Amino acid sequence: MAGLDDKISEEIEQLKRDIVRIGAGNADGKYEVAYGTLFDDPEVEQFYEALLGTLKAAKKQGVVDFKGQMLLKGAHDAVPIILLVPPGDAPEPAAPAAPAAVEEATEAVAAVSVSDDAAAEENAGAAEEPAAAAAPAAAPAVRGGAKYSGAKADGSPPDGFTDAMREKFNGIAEADCDSQCEFFLKSFIFALGDNWKDIPVLLKDYRKAGGETGMNHVQAADFLQKHGKTRTGSERKAELSDVDINSDGIISFLEYLLLHYKVLILNEFYKRYEMFYESGPEEDLSNDGIGLTGVGWKLVDELLTLPRGMSPQLEAAFESFTEQNKAKAAKIKVLTAKAEKGGVKGMAAQNELIILEKGDMTETNRIELTLQAAMRKADKRRGSQALNEQKAKAEAELKAQHDAQRAKMAARRAMFEGK
Repeated sequence: MAGLDDKISEEIEQLKRDIVRIGAGNADGKYEVAYGTLFDDPEVEQFYEALLGTLKAAKKQGVVDFKGQMLLKGAHDAVPIILLVPPGDAPEPAAPAAPAAVEEATEAVAAVSVSDDAAAEENAGAAEEPAAAAAPAAAPAVRGGAKYSGAKADGSPPDGFTDAMREKFNGIAEADCDSQCEFFLKSFIFALGDNWKDIPVLLKDYRKAGGETGMNHVQAADFLQKHGKTRTGSERKAELSDVDINSDGIISFLEYLLLHYKVLILNEFYKRYEMFYESGPEEDLSNDGIGLTGVGWKLVDELLTLPRGMSPQLEAAFESFTEQNKAKAAKIKVLTAKAEKGGVKGMAAQNELIILEKGDMTETNRIELTLQAAMRKADKRRGSQALNEQKAKAEAELKAQHDAQRAKMAARRAMFEGK
């Protein structure tokens, strides 16, 4: 783990120097560089293993700042990366651009509104294809943002769905499938353990089944059955309705995962609220939760409560993994279209598809190593440990109050007795 931390620290220090080298001063007197300019720099391209991961780690440490948590080449080229902590030997940044130039740059940022798929296809070589009409902006990946806490002031669980819960969930469910996959992995990575690799496989199958933009209930029921979740028709219908959180008749990948991993999620929910459910789960969690409904709010509350102990390195690894999967999916889409046209180019595209679909395990292996290290030292504190400590702290505070009150009464009694 020390080696990985040292590598990230080294990359962050180099990032400072690169922003000073490539960037310029902004109106606040800080160094700033556009993401696209940084990404395309030859030295940057050669040095960093995953530029986005380094930027994320640097942002968490307060070294740089940029809007949002998601940066895609093409779609976010104009997003400024601001250096908050320059190297000690860095000169003062040059004066910012004239107002007219700033206005032109602002207009350029406003003009960048392309979907994630369109941007990735462009990076994959889609420039050969005829230009298409501009696509609407894709829903951004959901990373960071306001921290969710569904628990009441006393730490007890909510009574059901809340407006904050629905709003937070809908924001995630409106993002692309890869981002939904990433959020689920971040939330349940410790509970999933070695089985985390099953989630990207499910996503691949979900896409093949036509679920890129969501499945209707009939499609989702068939998908559920084909993936070992045997139910009767009425059970599938009821359970799918329970996880159709926004009641739009479409089962997003995130909603499907809530059903597929229902028992795992509920077990995590009851661990976290253990002190409020002394008799254990209210539902029968045996038999894979078949026929179990009325638990949608519990599933969402647990999903939105991200674990403590998630290291920046692990987060960065997941995010880099997601970006690579997006780019890969977009390239497969382009190559598939070329292969279907046949001819020499079609055959070349087909061969490239075969190689691409075999996959590069580099990012998967990186996540696995980082996860193993994180699980050895992480203080997740989602279950009984955190709750018992919270309970012990509350009891200690109450005892201190009682002791203080008794001491005060004893002092008064002594005063009246003339002692």
